[in-house]
Amino acid sequence: MKSLVFIETNDGAPVGGSLELFGAAAAIGAEAEGIVIGDEAAAKAAADAVGASVSYVEAEYCEDVITDVVAKAAAGADVVLLAATPTGKVVTPRIGARLDAGAVNDITAISADDGFVITRPAFGGNVLEQIKIKTPVAVVSVRPGSYEKPAAAAGTVAKSSVE
Repeated sequence: MKSLVFIETNDGAPVGGSLELFGAAAAIGAEAEGIVIGDEAAAKAAADAVGASVSYVEAEYCEDVITDVVAKAAAGADVVLLAATPTGKVVTPRIGARLDAGAVNDITAISADDGFVITRPAFGGNVLEQIKIKTPVAVVSVRPGSYEKPAAAAGTVAKSSVE
């Protein structure tokens, strides 16, 4: 199983909630590859923070570009993971629509035993709802703090061919 992780950056540094997504991918047994919209230094910082393969696209950092780049980069991925930040919550349904995929925001757990089963809080956290995504691809934003960030290790960086 393959996952694509969108790594948000702030002033060239990866956002912590984005790095935790590699832990979410590991929890479902998915091979994770990251993508950064920014320069090579931002991608290298992210790759080394989690010991993963990260590609980067030098483009304007805005919601329309993020949607376009991530949707194109998601070819072949089974799950697309984003942090449940304000940006992540806006682009998650947009990416889902582009991929004709099930999209769920603000999840706290994901399992891949029989398709993708998502857990997210509802009614102020008093209820945990379970949502089954029946499409071949799932696009989800994960609430920061739901998974542990993997240990730092040397990662690999490549410029993406996605434009």
